[in-house]
Amino acid sequence: WSSDGTASGTIPVATLEGGLPLVVSESPRRVCFLELFEPEDAHRVWCTDGSRGATFALASAAGTRLFPFYGTRVAAESGDRLFVAACEQGKARCGVWSHSGAAPTSLFLAPTPSGFYGGLTLVALSGRAYYSYGAELWSVDGSEPGQRLVLTAGHGGIRGLTVVNGRLYFIAFGDGGDELWSSDGSS
Repeated sequence: WSSDGTASGTIPVATLEGGLPLVVSESPRRVCFLELFEPEDAHRVWCTDGSRGATFALASAAGTRLFPFYGTRVAAESGDRLFVAACEQGKARCGVWSHSGAAPTSLFLAPTPSGFYGGLTLVALSGRAYYSYGAELWSVDGSEPGQRLVLTAGHGGIRGLTVVNGRLYFIAFGDGGDELWSSDGSS
């Protein structure tokens, strides 16, 4: 539903397919949410600007729906771009996708390692999305396919990835145990 605060300005914008909705990204322009189902590989990502015509489930350029990874933060927004960790139906392509605009089509940016379908934390900083595999911090810019290795941190996995005051912060296991790291996102 969408509302301007009046009874006459309150309208339904879409009929969901029966899953439990969970907001994952919101801005003055749109809200995006997961529609949760059992089993987990049936989840969907929806976005809306509050109108019937611009409420949709995200899809690949081929028109197949995207199913988000299960686990931690699967979406991040920067400017007009939404980054989502998801698989195409049937897991044909799994990885990081970028979406902008008022149509369901999303751009495939970078694959995740084979068999990796969960626990990916996406954060956005200065128009780029950042995420980690093990001890490696990766980045995509959202406008074209391809990922960039930002850095390798310590000896173990990166966790707690977040953005504060224009910098990335995370914890990585180093020589002396857990270490707090900070990065501006450059290599």
